[in-house]
Amino acid sequence: MILTPGAPLNGVILTLNVADLTAQSPAERLAACAALRARLAELRETLGIRFPVYLVVTKMDLLPGFSEYFRTLTSHLRAQIWGFTLPYSRRRKAGDPQALQDQYIQYH
Repeated sequence: MILTPGAPLNGVILTLNVADLTAQSPAERLAACAALRARLAELRETLGIRFPVYLVVTKMDLLPGFSEYFRTLTSHLRAQIWGFTLPYSRRRKAGDPQALQDQYIQYH
């Protein structure tokens, strides 16, 4: 464990199961996301700090086409980290959907 004086938290790891996400209706997904955002806001307010949130989507291999897509890649490409980091910006509102859209477009 690394101690960070003055920083009670280095970040939050939030995991979402893709099987659960795809089984939910759009309204259920919005409600679940709103609840998660509220908990993160509560944590931020309680601790009085801003912290990074690391989102990990699990069970991606259950998505149709996953195996077929990755089967075409070389072992080197399959070994790469599949993800991206949204840059920190004081000007940008937390959870800005445009930031996610910009990164998605960049990688596709």
